[in-house]
Amino acid sequence: MDERTLTKEINKVLQFNWSKKQIYEGKKIEVRWEWGNVLARVVGKYRECGWVVEQHIELSIKGRDIFLVFINPNWKKNQKRELPV
Repeated sequence: MDERTLTKEINKVLQFNWSKKQIYEGKKIEVRWEWGNVLARVVGKYRECGWVVEQHIELSIKGRDIFLVFINPNWKKNQKRELPV
C-alpha cells in the first residue's frame, strides 16, 4: 500500500465516531507488516499534525499483529486535530 492510500484509509477510521473508551485509550487500527516501508512516514505526518501515535505489537496463536493507536490529546479540551492529506 502506498503512503497516500494508507493515509486516506486511516483518515476514514479517524473521522468515524469515537467511543468514550477510544477517546480515553485511543483508536486502534490494525496495519500489515508489508506496509512497514511507508508506516514511519505516515506516522510522522500524523505526529506533525499533533496526534499521538503509538505502535503496538500483539502476539497471538496466529503470530504477531501490528496496530497503530491514535490518540488526540485535545479531546479533553473539546478540540479536534487536523488530519494529514
